[in-house]
Amino acid sequence: RCLESEQQTQAGTHTALALCSYVERFESRLEEDFGWGCGWRNIQMMSSHFLEKDDETKDALFGGAGFVPDISALQQWLEIAWAKGFDTQGTQHFNWKIAGTDKWIGTTESPALLRSFGLRARIVDFQAYMGIDETAAESSSREETGNGLPEESSSGGAGAGRTAAAGRDQGFAIDHRHLMDWMWNYFAGKPADTATSSSSSASPAAAAAKITMSDRSRLYFQHKGHSRTVVGIQRKQQLLAADSSASNISNSSSSSAQEDFILVLDPSEMTRDIVKCLSAQTGWQNLLKRSTQTLRHPEYQLCYVEPGIVYGEEHDKLKLLSSVHYTY
Repeated sequence: RCLESEQQTQAGTHTALALCSYVERFESRLEEDFGWGCGWRNIQMMSSHFLEKDDETKDALFGGAGFVPDISALQQWLEIAWAKGFDTQGTQHFNWKIAGTDKWIGTTESPALLRSFGLRARIVDFQAYMGIDETAAESSSREETGNGLPEESSSGGAGAGRTAAAGRDQGFAIDHRHLMDWMWNYFAGKPADTATSSSSSASPAAAAAKITMSDRSRLYFQHKGHSRTVVGIQRKQQLLAADSSASNISNSSSSSAQEDFILVLDPSEMTRDIVKCLSAQTGWQNLLKRSTQTLRHPEYQLCYVEPGIVYGEEHDKLKLLSSVHYTY
């Protein structure tokens, strides 16, 4: 309702939205996990979607319990995944022990856990090299998270490591349009491996003021020190007076100014604050929307899950984690 109202008040702007369907929101609690539990909360939010998706997935997850476990139980499930051979490299960083601790986790622990149930969880790295001391970046990544992941791509660097980001931008302009294009194509239903196609190919003109409900999984979205859950993306194009027709926009990306906003659920934000802002239809953008300009870290990492459950030999192949790595 807030997104629809926002669209109606912005004359001269064509907007397209791609949103996930059901997701239960989980927040960090001051007395329980505030300051270290964001990764676990994002796993809970991803899991809530899978439990609603279909009976096969529901039966496969968490021994068929049918509900989202608390952090303590998730930690035990992760140790079970390690014992089965999923991400043995990651276990070395945690010394095979995480249950009952307040240790931070990164993107890789999410697919290790989900893959142990037969879900095809994938990792994608995005790295902007501009202005980064690559030696320092790699050192930072290893210091915080241990050794790196095997890569499917040939591009090296700290992005192959167990964190999404090597460090914060030091005054250089970092352009993550490739990352935004990937998320737009993902939620719009295009194959994930076409993620870095140009913005003009994903023009929202043909679907102006349209909200598309995506059946894709939510995205575990990590940068150094924090993670959130992405539940959709909004793409706006401001029409120029000389080229105000939708046909002009769809044929030329130069006829309009484009801006993307990801829609995020941040475990550090309180649910009561979000509900209050949504009910009043004011201030909610500060809690739920992030533009390209706010992505100031040089590296980000995503986890997404392809549909279906795998068994047997294909399941065994999921034990070794790898990532697709984009650099720009």
